[in-house]
Amino acid sequence: MIEDINTIPHMEELAGAPGIDGFYIGPSDLAVSMGLGPPDYRGNAKHAEACQKVLIAAKKPWTGSRYPLRIAKRSSATDR
Repeated sequence: MIEDINTIPHMEELAGAPGIDGFYIGPSDLAVSMGLGPPDYRGNAKHAEACQKVLIAAKKPWTGSRYPLRIAKRSSATDR
């Protein structure tokens, strides 16, 4: 679960670690770690950029693993 801005620079390392099947971004917690209030992250370019870095790392194919990681849309979780 990605909830702290200090995790973002380590995304590629995390994505390539054995046993990692995916990431979940905690958008409000991520925002708080960036000094933003939970409602303030919507439309914030720096927050969006951090989330995009997670997606880029998750989509990158990793040698010797079953990557890229699966990426689910918000509706996927609510449909279950």
